[in-house]
Amino acid sequence: MNRGLNQFRLITLATLVVFTGLMAIGSVRAQPAAGDESATESSSGSQQSEELHTAFPGVRIDTRQGFVEIDASVAIDAHIEETPHIYLELVACSPDSREHESLLVIEAKPSHIHAALLLLGLDAGAPGQWRAVGETVERVPPTGSVVIVELVTLAEDGSETLAKPHEWIEHVETGNEMEPMEWVFAGSRFVSVRGRSDRGEVVEYYDADRSGTILGLATFSSEVVAPTRVISDLAGVDDPVWIARREIVPVRGTAVLVRISAAEENAGKSETEEVDAAN
Repeated sequence: MNRGLNQFRLITLATLVVFTGLMAIGSVRAQPAAGDESATESSSGSQQSEELHTAFPGVRIDTRQGFVEIDASVAIDAHIEETPHIYLELVACSPDSREHESLLVIEAKPSHIHAALLLLGLDAGAPGQWRAVGETVERVPPTGSVVIVELVTLAEDGSETLAKPHEWIEHVETGNEMEPMEWVFAGSRFVSVRGRSDRGEVVEYYDADRSGTILGLATFSSEVVAPTRVISDLAGVDDPVWIARREIVPVRGTAVLVRISAAEENAGKSETEEVDAAN
């Protein structure tokens, strides 16, 4: 576990060094010449692009406004008359994992998303868990910094439409929109397995990189970002009732931006403070 955390810390610190250089260059470019009003207008108009920097492939971060932006696309086709009900177990997954039951698919590596969230100064907690005990079910909610998750679609004119994940989900029987969800940076987990070599080496990996569980809905205990409500992934425990809202969800393949921002109670904590606290 410690080795895995140290690996993330190295990735995060290395990326932070790159960001520091990029933002310094951006701030120099944004400085208008004295008395140049047109330069002031230009720098103001490009402020967003200057502050949004690529952290990893498909993952950008704005440390000033406090959000991570991730490229995604709609994974399902909720507009086929013959199959109107698309039951959901995830909001977002990796390719070749659970696209048939996920609103979105994200090409970016889950561990890269984790590292980007660390750069915001957020604390990774632990995914939720559940287990059946006799006729009851024990549910342990996920922990971690509280975050806000938004889904952004772009019109041809460049305007944005923002939605929370629950607005794309409805109850299969009532048709009611899903209630709002609180989200936390659960941080997936590190799993150790013994390799197949003659030495029997123990191999450690980031669970979400293999499972593809990025933004949860049902609880698989490997989510990078998870809703605090614990829903079993087994139909025998919790009936599957959440489906995609056909009138809201775009057609399959539509580009979507996932924005994950720090909730107010997490704002103001820097990566430097996190490193110092750990030391």
